[in-house]
Amino acid sequence: LQKKVHITKLNSKNPSQGLTEDESAAIRLYTMQMNPAEKSIYYLLNETLRSEDRQKLIPWFSYLKLILVGLYKLPPVKRTIWRGIKMDLSEKFLKKSTFIWWGFSSCTESLEVLESEQFLGKQGTRTLFNIECENGRMITQHSYFKKENEILLLPATVFEVIGKTDVGNSLHIVQVKETKPLCSLLQDPNSPAQQGSHGNDSKEMRYLTIHKRRPYLTLTRLCTTVLLLAADSDKAPNDDV
Repeated sequence: LQKKVHITKLNSKNPSQGLTEDESAAIRLYTMQMNPAEKSIYYLLNETLRSEDRQKLIPWFSYLKLILVGLYKLPPVKRTIWRGIKMDLSEKFLKKSTFIWWGFSSCTESLEVLESEQFLGKQGTRTLFNIECENGRMITQHSYFKKENEILLLPATVFEVIGKTDVGNSLHIVQVKETKPLCSLLQDPNSPAQQGSHGNDSKEMRYLTIHKRRPYLTLTRLCTTVLLLAADSDKAPNDDV
């Protein structure tokens, strides 16, 4: 990981779109694949974001603020995008129902990218999400994989299921659109911290608020924190999408 952080910093000099080097590097580090994949930043972070125990997020607060500040500097993407999963998840998504993706979600605007065996492929059981997004972020200029046209959906994004269909060849398509929640589940890191308290026993109120009073953690210092988290991480597969 230390080597990955060093490479990331070197490749994030003079970033575009008004991001600082650390903000751009935080996004780039998120997109990098470790070996095994379970040690990757994206895997560990999303596993924690999906956990019912919000206390597990505390070691991540500084990194979350760093990456979110950078992402909020990028213009929102409002278009149809795609996300593919190599399993049948269609039964979990009922028409007109709403759901939340608590983790970051990597998507693409190109179906050709998903046809690669590295992602969705052309054979086997698959679920393809057709997503009408409102607040995605195009991270191409800050990604390790610049040819993928990757669009990153922010944590705690709420969706409504518009419809679904089985198109044959074990491919299921689920059409969803991003909707605005009744209350904000993810606070803009550039805005003042929200006041008030929320019940700790409500699964629906698993806020991801990142308070401004928490200091930045540079990527070099972050390395030690992530190494410890990786060592403690269980090997249960992610069942979120």
